[in-house]
Amino acid sequence: MRIVLLLVALLSMPTFAQSNPSCKVHFPNPDAALVSYVGACKSGLAEGRGVAKFRLPLGNDKTKTDVTIIDGVFEAGHPVEAVTSTESGRAGYHGTFKDGKKWTGAGWVRNAEGRLSHATYRDGKQVE
Repeated sequence: MRIVLLLVALLSMPTFAQSNPSCKVHFPNPDAALVSYVGACKSGLAEGRGVAKFRLPLGNDKTKTDVTIIDGVFEAGHPVEAVTSTESGRAGYHGTFKDGKKWTGAGWVRNAEGRLSHATYRDGKQVE
């Protein structure tokens, strides 16, 4: 009986949970490569709630990379309100995006020694 209930639950999951490789998601860094996108798509662009993962080089060393995760709301392929973080825990941000790139909200960065620094952004500029 439990197996039947589990199977019914899995089959009734919304299609939102499926990866959508044909859906485009814009990221302001030209070196970013889209790894995956799971979420709503409209006319080939991320639209509504979704999670996108991008692989980015760390600094000038193109051999070292990290994955940035954008979990939030997208409009016409651009994030408008989201939480971002890196798989390594090196950096993150919570707030809104203007034009898909200008942040308004709070962010954090962890340096190579592991120290965490916090910052507040308004229209893409650090204010604190």
